[in-house]
Amino acid sequence: MYRLVASLVGDVILEAHFHRGVAEADLQSLGEELIQLYSRCPIDLDAPLVEVDTSRPLDIASVVREVRRQM
Repeated sequence: MYRLVASLVGDVILEAHFHRGVAEADLQSLGEELIQLYSRCPIDLDAPLVEVDTSRPLDIASVVREVRRQM
């Protein structure tokens, strides 16, 4: 994907799941101005939604408790 983007001329939008600690070097190697867009759009199900903030270390025990509470 990165090779393809590097060969294109003009503005490009990359849509994918970029993993923290993995994708940064590849994205920066493109040598272009980058803008991050983050969209949170849960699907409309008649079901509980448990949100997890992965921008900091995860307390897995609290996530498990919340999932069990929702069951």
